[in-house]
Amino acid sequence: MRVRVGYERVLLLGAADEELPVVGSSGLRLSGLVFFVRFGRVFESATGGEPAGASDLNRLLWVSFDREDGIGFHPLEGLDCDWAVVSWLVEEADLSEPEVAYPRLVEREVFDELLERHWDLFVEDAHLSSTAYQLFPLDAASGGLPSLGVGGGGRSA
Repeated sequence: MRVRVGYERVLLLGAADEELPVVGSSGLRLSGLVFFVRFGRVFESATGGEPAGASDLNRLLWVSFDREDGIGFHPLEGLDCDWAVVSWLVEEADLSEPEVAYPRLVEREVFDELLERHWDLFVEDAHLSSTAYQLFPLDAASGGLPSLGVGGGGRSA
């Protein structure tokens, strides 16, 4: 199957669990914001797993966050394809399950609003973590539905 690959980037909050802000009426607390960067290069993925060479692209795009400049994208020499942010998620936590985060897909406006509202709580990081990838099939036979995988990304550095 022919695919494009996207990798997550995670913005973490630096607050203690009991200080995490409540999101909406659910009572769940904001534990992080996530976005996926999809690369323009097309890969073959016969098994539906992470294609060989895809994680190399991921390592060639550093993504940072600091309170002065916000989210920054830093393509390194050798990144020879385009890329775009294609999806945004909110990670929510239930204090009764401290090891569990519930990701929820949101519109970019919601992501931006939460980032702005809680700006000072997010941890500054020169190389945002990337631990999951998502496949974006190009073939009609796949139904066009993306599939999510974990691993292969490591830190973007």
